[in-house]
Amino acid sequence: TIQKDNFWKACKENGIVIVITKYPLKIKYEKIQETAQKYDVKIEFYGATGEVLKTSYHIPLDINGEQNPVKSFINCFHANNCVMLKKGRLYPCTVAPNIEHFNKYFGYNLELTEKDGIDIYKAETGEELLEFLSRPMPFCRYCNIKGRTFNHPWKQSKRELSEWVIYE
Repeated sequence: TIQKDNFWKACKENGIVIVITKYPLKIKYEKIQETAQKYDVKIEFYGATGEVLKTSYHIPLDINGEQNPVKSFINCFHANNCVMLKKGRLYPCTVAPNIEHFNKYFGYNLELTEKDGIDIYKAETGEELLEFLSRPMPFCRYCNIKGRTFNHPWKQSKRELSEWVIYE
């Protein structure tokens, strides 16, 4: 559904630019554009937006946590590129703070610790936050960066463990 008036007004008042990635989903992109134009909110589309087949990538998890966290962090394009704020904690990527869903569904306990994120309310400066984000977190030991693969056809998950891990 299209967002309510207060969303669009807040975007306009704060100079927000909405950047959309088109996926093969039943989303009325044209309707979103029309509504944004009505409220004078700038909309952009990320990457190729024609009839190009969307692809995804796969960074498998090492469920034993035996990866070198420093090497994983240094070689990961998510690190500081996909920063996530969740429940008042800032993380250098989106994998760690969302591992709860993997753990619950597949019955694992890939551990997320206090050292994996920083409490934004306890940080004293912006510099402290940036410094935290620039270092590997303990959770990086679960990301098998060297096993990553690209250019997979974009599709919904089959909810199979093989989609998330790689066995060596």
